[in-house]
Amino acid sequence: MNKEIGRLTRKQQIKIILQFCGWNSTRKIASIKSVLAYFRNKKFEVNEPIERWLQTYFEINSVVYIGRDDLYDGQPVYQFVYQFTLEQSELVENTQDFKDILQFSQEQCLPLGTFGYYYDGVVAIGLSGTLYIKHDYSEDVAKFDSMTDLISYELRTIEKITAISNTSSL
Repeated sequence: MNKEIGRLTRKQQIKIILQFCGWNSTRKIASIKSVLAYFRNKKFEVNEPIERWLQTYFEINSVVYIGRDDLYDGQPVYQFVYQFTLEQSELVENTQDFKDILQFSQEQCLPLGTFGYYYDGVVAIGLSGTLYIKHDYSEDVAKFDSMTDLISYELRTIEKITAISNTSSL
């Protein structure tokens, strides 16, 4: 499915990107008990706000394609990765990027998985509810108060998003 989104505001575009990835405003994952047990078995503390966040945004494993007005006639060809699963959490838990997030954040963090536009990074959530992302091409760790802020950051280099699709146009 291909959807033209060039005339929408960035906020509306972000909501559609989330929806294409599998999120919706009433989403609750069925496997929350096993997710909480997994993190607690790994000695990660999970408070109520983090549990609510996991209910809403975790267990999404998606790659969608975004079009830009300046390349490929606006066709959706650039990957946007959203992979917050137990498997991805385990894969990133021992990476240098996650260790850098822990050092930067100065709080206990849950490794969530990989996320991002074109070149994805490691994402974690702190007990404070702050989201952190670290890309291996940069020394910087960035922090955010919400998923929409995180997505805005990842899309900051695109002046105009034209379309989104579940498949690449190339």
